[in-house]
Parts: sequence; structure tokens; C-alpha cells
Amino acid sequence: MFNVKVFLLGLFFYIAIINASDKEILRETRGPIDDLVLSALNSVIDCLRALLREGNSTLGIPSFDPFEIRGALRIPLNLDIISGVVTVSDLTLEGIPDFNTTIASSLNILGGNVRMNVTFESIKLRSGYSLDVNFLVAKLDGEGDLSIELHNLVANIGIRASTLGPPLLRNPTFVLSLDNANIKITGFGNDDKISDIISRQLEATLMSLIIEQDKVISYYVEEIIDGLVRNITLSDITGGGGSGILNC
Repeated sequence: MFNVKVFLLGLFFYIAIINASDKEILRETRGPIDDLVLSALNSVIDCLRALLREGNSTLGIPSFDPFEIRGALRIPLNLDIISGVVTVSDLTLEGIPDFNTTIASSLNILGGNVRMNVTFESIKLRSGYSLDVNFLVAKLDGEGDLSIELHNLVANIGIRASTLGPPLLRNPTFVLSLDNANIKITGFGNDDKISDIISRQLEATLMSLIIEQDKVISYYVEEIIDGLVRNITLSDITGGGGSGILNC
């Protein structure tokens, strides 16, 4: 049975050692590595690379090269200050599998620390939309296209590894940064000038949220990572002497 917790652990390692050069960095800086663990992780890397790019219908994992949702997705809103319906159509997300990593590690036979920067140079989201909502006392409507481009989105991830666990993986840290964002929305209020103003405001809001709410974002992501890895055992990583976390 597909285990989401184990899959995400594998994804964590996949991001850390996505390509051959990264594997060599890990091999050189870690020091002695148990052959069984290294073999299992290499199997997971190859497997997850295929899953991200090609998807797997049996496991219910879509392709992220690119990720697409065709048709319309209706989102009802019923909050104190806003109510109505937003419809998103023909969504395309590009750039998720295309990232670079740099790794720094200080590991020995007892464990140590692994820290990595995961850089997405460009993530692009495109979709159509329609809007019919009431915001406070104002009615907002429109229909058009939405385009979002994120440039140099960087996730700095750290984790403590120990052979003296459990837990084997602990004390995760996470910091997110973004160089800039380009957002373009058309058809808002059926007015091009208003659409341009809204586009610039959305860009400014997104950038300020990442800066001002960095501690909140870090806290929740760290809690998620900790919950996912806390009960991972060496057997989960090595497959109990078998082929590792996933079979491809």
C-alpha cells in the first residue's frame, strides 16, 4: 500500500540528491556511508525522478512535467467578509521538477546535520478564471486569464540525522525566500486599468506575505516535516534489506 509519509521522506532525499553531481557532494562530505542505506536512497532517487516527471496512475500520482487540470473547478466562498463563487479553468503549472540544489553536510557514523538550498528558478502557473463575489459592501466580478511567475523561489531545509534514534531524523528547519513575482490578471471588473492595478497589488501582497510571515510559514512547514519523519525507521529507509522505500 502506498505510504504518503514514506513517499514524502523519499521526496525530501530526492530533492537533496537530485542529480549525479549532488550525489557526489553528499558522498564526499558525509564521510563513511553504510552501503545498504546509500543503495536504498539511490533507488528512491531514481524512482521519485520517474514519478515526478511521468506520474504513476496506480499510486494516484500525477505528472508534474507539467501539472495540468483541464476543465473547470468551482470554488464557493462563504466567509464573514467575502462570499460568492470563483471558478478556475484549464490550470497549468510548470517548473516543479526543474530545480537546482546545493548541499552542505557534516555527517559521521553517529549522524550529523544536512542542509540544502532548493532553488526553483522559474515556476509558472496559468489558468482561466471567472469571479462573482461580494467583498464587504462591494460586488466584484470578472472573467479572463491569470498568470503567475515566481522567480528564484528558494527553500532552505535543514535536518538532524542520528543513528542513535528513534527518531532518526529530527529538528527540521525551513526558510523560504523569493526574489520576485510577476502576476498578470485580465478581465477583472471587465476593466483593463483595474486589472493592471490588481495585478501589481497581488505581486506586492505576495512578496510582503513571504517576508512578513516567514516565521509563521517556517513553523508550520517544520511541524509538517517533523510529523512526517518522526516515526521513520532505518527499516523504512532501507526496505528491511530489500529494495528500499519504493519499488519502481
